[in-house]
Amino acid sequence: MSQYSGEHLIPGVLGNAFVALTFAAAALSVFAYAMAFFQKGDSSLHWKKLGRKSFFISSIASFIFIGIMFYLLTMQYFEYHYVWEQINSKMSFKYILVAFWGGQSGSFMLWIFWHAVIGLFLLKKERHWETEVMGIFALVMMFLSSMLLGIYIGDYRLGSNPFRLQRDVVDGFGTIWSLIPDYLQLDPRFENGKGLNPLLQNYWMIIHPPTLFLGFALTLVPFAYAAAGLLRKSYQDWIKPALPWTFVGILVLGVGILMGGAWAYESLSFGGFWAWDPVENASLVPWLTLVGAGHLMLVNKNHQRSLYSAFFFSLISFILILYSTFLTRSGVLGDTSVHSFTGDGMLGQLLAYLVFFIWFSFMLLLVDKKARIRFTLISIVLTITGFMVDLNAILTQSGDFILTWRGLILLIAFTFTTVFLINNYLLHFPREKKEEELWSREFWMFIGSLVLILSGLQITFSTSIPVINLLFDTKMQLVEQAARNEEFNRWQTPFAIIIAILVAFTQFLKYKNTDFTEFIKKIAVSLGISLVLTFVLGFIFQFSHYRYLILLLASLFTVIANFDYWIRFLKGKLNHAGPSIAHIGFGILLLGALISQNKQQVISETTFGYNLSMLGKEMSNNSDVQIFRGDTTEMKEYFVSYSDKVLDGHFLRFNIDYFGKEAAQYKIGDRMKFEDNVYTCKTEHTSQNNFQAELKNWEMISDATVDDYFKAKPWSAFQPSEKLYTLQPFVQLNDMSNVAEPGTKHFFDHDVFTHIKYADLNPGNQSAEMPPYELKGKEGDTIGNPGFIVRILSIEGIKQKDNASFGLDSSDLGAVVHLMINDIWDVNLKYGIPVDPIFVVKNNMEFTSKPVFVSQINTTFNVKNIAPKKSEEAHVHEPGDTTHVHEAEPVNSDSTKVKNGFMMGESEITIEVTTPEFIVMHAIRFPWIMILWLGCIIMALGTGMAVYHRVKRA
Repeated sequence: MSQYSGEHLIPGVLGNAFVALTFAAAALSVFAYAMAFFQKGDSSLHWKKLGRKSFFISSIASFIFIGIMFYLLTMQYFEYHYVWEQINSKMSFKYILVAFWGGQSGSFMLWIFWHAVIGLFLLKKERHWETEVMGIFALVMMFLSSMLLGIYIGDYRLGSNPFRLQRDVVDGFGTIWSLIPDYLQLDPRFENGKGLNPLLQNYWMIIHPPTLFLGFALTLVPFAYAAAGLLRKSYQDWIKPALPWTFVGILVLGVGILMGGAWAYESLSFGGFWAWDPVENASLVPWLTLVGAGHLMLVNKNHQRSLYSAFFFSLISFILILYSTFLTRSGVLGDTSVHSFTGDGMLGQLLAYLVFFIWFSFMLLLVDKKARIRFTLISIVLTITGFMVDLNAILTQSGDFILTWRGLILLIAFTFTTVFLINNYLLHFPREKKEEELWSREFWMFIGSLVLILSGLQITFSTSIPVINLLFDTKMQLVEQAARNEEFNRWQTPFAIIIAILVAFTQFLKYKNTDFTEFIKKIAVSLGISLVLTFVLGFIFQFSHYRYLILLLASLFTVIANFDYWIRFLKGKLNHAGPSIAHIGFGILLLGALISQNKQQVISETTFGYNLSMLGKEMSNNSDVQIFRGDTTEMKEYFVSYSDKVLDGHFLRFNIDYFGKEAAQYKIGDRMKFEDNVYTCKTEHTSQNNFQAELKNWEMISDATVDDYFKAKPWSAFQPSEKLYTLQPFVQLNDMSNVAEPGTKHFFDHDVFTHIKYADLNPGNQSAEMPPYELKGKEGDTIGNPGFIVRILSIEGIKQKDNASFGLDSSDLGAVVHLMINDIWDVNLKYGIPVDPIFVVKNNMEFTSKPVFVSQINTTFNVKNIAPKKSEEAHVHEPGDTTHVHEAEPVNSDSTKVKNGFMMGESEITIEVTTPEFIVMHAIRFPWIMILWLGCIIMALGTGMAVYHRVKRA
């Protein structure tokens, strides 16, 4: 067996040992608490003490292996696969934290950490419900720690070991390292790591994931109490201890989601705080159901109503957390989300984790003992059947739908579960003898919870299309990003309207029943003010669809009604004001989202200038602006200038200066071009908005030359005024990918959001030129290009007797490619510049060329190659691109073999073009987005006040 030098094996061995101890102690705790549940008296107490000690040991062991992982990351031991994957020596220390939870295994370790912290707190405080609650906590700890074991049972791997060495990873650097004792010194790849995903290198990622995973862990508390209540058949008592924890979970998970929105707004270049990305949705849906659970608990606590719903929402919230874990960590969303994890071979284990708790939850809801046994037996039979049959075997097929054994088993399981739950609820579950009154608070709070779960179902279904395709072999297609956003907005707007209206008026209702006339009097003032403000704001903002006007009314009604309730009925006191303040924040959040998203405006539209679509399909003059370095370009109400780019670590920052606009001042003799003509100014004047309106001040030059046309600037009614501010959108330069991140200017009433879509990303290029790119075509082609049009007129061979006059050797084979260059907006091709680059073949083998510099457009043309025609369509070479940024890459300068007959027949001509340096920038104005962030803060503050008040009362 090989002995390796330089490896630090002890931390890894200890890490693996403590992962195993965490799992084993958690399993022992589960067993002990299960025995304590079934035993009585001293025997139960004995088992409970064992379960308590085992959970404590499991938690401490988890803290130790988490600490070991931090040690490995801090010491940069790149022989460990997880360390090599997540960090490199260029990363600042603050991102070591991000690197810890940035990978698949790290996210589970973060979840385990919070799970252990909450579990230890409950272990100290909870005695009455300890057996059931801590038994469930130990069970989840066992499942979570199993995700890190990385042990093999036959050919199946249980978990993904975070302490694996790089030489032991199948897809690492190769099994050759098992033969080389000093591989760490020999291979330079071990001197540095791959590094953190560039999308995660943001300060929000230091606080967003810990907050989000704390929210995930907190959803287990109401789940555990609800399960305990069902196990004991104590259907009311569990709500009191679970209620504060539920609202803490609502607060923390909600804040975590909003932090994710802030990260997306500052780091992702889709232009917004929410893109309905599957990973975003996966965390939103459990929050919606947890909100429903909390409000249903309030109903039950005050009037003992909606008990079954309170159980169901409490259980389903944690199940949806598990489902979100399955979605984001199984790899099924790898092609549909910008920040999901790869599967790492854990799909089956994650699915088993999810299915177990689905069975466990629904089994508990079947309060009848016989029903539980039948449900469990059917579940076991279906599971065994799944192992025995070929799950992919096709049973029937119709169109795109294929029914396999896998699909059939799932359909049977769903049907039986639904029948069992309905039957059990109707026959065995304790229910209220009298239904809620229509105008009671508990009735409308139940309706609100129902709307929340319907909203979550729609989001879950649309997000789960890849899972549905996987399970049922269907071929449902995911829509593109823009269409996807519109689809979600169209579905979710009605749900948001209903929830906002319910949040507005429900608090004015009494429990049990309310006099309708009295109720109308209470809400009349708020509703009247909301209608007036809706009319005013609707007129100002001119929303494009009626549903947005209704949402505007609902949002305003939420804010005003809750403020009214706080002032008039709570007398402005803070003790009980938490829910009202949280609801006010929710209404403000909806209002900010409505205005900022529906009235956002692309301000980088440039209807004049270069045809940017030639640079790539993602770019357009309708949404982007091209700025040459040192030039000032008009853009909506601004002039913008690209002055410089600066390398700051691995961030390449682009300095974009923003200038105001003022009416252009023209003097006698100034020359401007408008459409195909050149004009000279006859009288000194201040420009008007329309060239035709001031045509009397200009005289067309009928005999304008090509130089006249290209020297004249395009006419504009405006000129730059004072400098307003500078933005620095930047691109992260990384080995794995280059990622554009926006620069944003914050104002009181709007934000200006910019990001780079196309640029030269070589920080060492100081030539003020873009790297060359290629155009391809044949004789007679007209090729569109950003900035000008290239027409290939003809190829003219150079006779060998004339070689000397062209500066060629007597044996050279040469030709002239006759080009004509026109301005991109010279639609009638009046002002063409003839360009005649020469290419040469020496000794029938080596290619050389003589480029031509065109001073009018500051561009060089060089014939790269002529070859037999391969394609009928001329096309523009698109320079290499990254996930978010098109990066101009140099063309290879390798010599090319060309046959003697290259001038005969149709040939494909490759022209190399070198232009001055420029960038393509995208800019958006978000009006009143600060309303949204203000709403987030107020909603979190109000929820925190409500939690504090309930904990204090408890």
